[in-house]
Amino acid sequence: MIYLALIPLFLLINSNLTRCQSLTQANEVSRVDLRRNDNIPRHHTGHYKQMDYVTPHNPIGRSIVLRRGEMFNIIIHLKQPYNRTEDKIRLEFSFGAQPQLDKGTLIYLPLSTNLNKTTEANTWGASITQAIGSSLSVQIDLPANMAIGVWRFKISVKLPGSRRLRTYALSEALCILFNAWSKDDDVFLAREDARQEYIINEVGKIYIGSHSRPTGRKWTYGQFHEAVLPAVLYLLDRTRLDVNGRSDVVKVSRAVSALVNSHDDNGLLVGNWSGNYGDGLAPWQWSGSAVIFERYLRSGCRPVKFGQCWVFGGVTTTALRTLGIPARTITNFVSAHDTDFSLTVDKFYSERGDKVTGINGDSIWNFHVWSDAWMARYDLPPGYGGWQAIDATPQEISMGMYQLGPASLEAIKQGKVGYAYDVGFVYSEVNADLVNWRLDGRANYQWRRVQVQTGNVGRKIYTKMIGIIDERSRFGVNDAEDIVYQYKNIEGSKEARLAHLEAARSAGLAPLFDNLTL
Repeated sequence: MIYLALIPLFLLINSNLTRCQSLTQANEVSRVDLRRNDNIPRHHTGHYKQMDYVTPHNPIGRSIVLRRGEMFNIIIHLKQPYNRTEDKIRLEFSFGAQPQLDKGTLIYLPLSTNLNKTTEANTWGASITQAIGSSLSVQIDLPANMAIGVWRFKISVKLPGSRRLRTYALSEALCILFNAWSKDDDVFLAREDARQEYIINEVGKIYIGSHSRPTGRKWTYGQFHEAVLPAVLYLLDRTRLDVNGRSDVVKVSRAVSALVNSHDDNGLLVGNWSGNYGDGLAPWQWSGSAVIFERYLRSGCRPVKFGQCWVFGGVTTTALRTLGIPARTITNFVSAHDTDFSLTVDKFYSERGDKVTGINGDSIWNFHVWSDAWMARYDLPPGYGGWQAIDATPQEISMGMYQLGPASLEAIKQGKVGYAYDVGFVYSEVNADLVNWRLDGRANYQWRRVQVQTGNVGRKIYTKMIGIIDERSRFGVNDAEDIVYQYKNIEGSKEARLAHLEAARSAGLAPLFDNLTL
């Protein structure tokens, strides 16, 4: 009888002790549901193939791929019922190895209970949309200008006035990408068929050959392969881009043009035009990009051998698309390489008419391949956004590295060769004059210009049409779109002469173009 009487008393004491402890200890997160089935379709990221564990093949580990400028929903499960007055909940997002508040790499986001709160496009936001018992439905708004890459996510709970936090760290990373579906993102692309072609489509064409006999080479971009996004993010982490740079599509795309080639930063792909490919694969043996990224990761991030322009172009398009940047691969037939930035391709001859070599390295290729990326250009005057040329083939050094672009197609067309980045070089690729010089003994052996040819360079500029692929023949080109007039004006037109005059003046070369008249 005595023992039976003591049992209720013990239970009462234990219950009161639990209540006292709950007043001095904060609630705690038990688990978090990222609601993948809802968030992934909303963010258009269902195509990404991922591994759930950390390996050299996947240095990120388990993650969810999201696009900035969009909200996503989660469910927070607490260990005790939610108390709106007592439970102060804070979300914490961190970027990089040493996140700091003043650098913008550490974000503290108090969980709002105001269900009617609106969030501006370029600010963080988080609010409880529903609370049932110990489960909280939460909406998180991602800024449209946040840094792309891997963000880590924690949730902390504390009591009012207390500094003691109980923190839950999510094992999943948030892989944040650019968002062409968001009007507030700098890569916004209005047409859905264009978004499907330039972001989602994994199979395309790269055109090679000559302008008179072009052929189409099928290329598998594979931007959603499990190795591609981890490899590109790893390469971006090795650049000198800070968190602000990682939020800027202009700087990110320029970094891509540098990291795809390995010539000065130990990047992804080694270029080789020697004809000797014994310790790697010959460039024409590649038919897609994903295997190159996969080999890069599996080899311990050693540059892959070998590539030439169409391989660099295909891989660059893949890297841009996997980051969410709309991209297309471009082939310029009869492409000039102007090594001395004179807007001309110069050939030199002796008095007797023999060709003289070694004066410069100017040349003309049957074709050259690069990529275009779609973006706003707030660093340039209005009107120069849209398609931008990006080239990873290591040709000439730009600002100390083998990189090129983004060069506005509109700036190229208008001859604005002083605009960032590398507009003058691309202008020459599609528009250079061919100039023959001859040594003149009667004029103290000075070089005399004896012939100028216009209209020979940039004869066709091909990219694959939206939504079409020519399957009727192995090397068909019925799916090609000639976009030459997106890059240049009609040869011989007043607009073409104005652009050439503008280019000559901007480059300080007007005296060399005394025949430029309107």
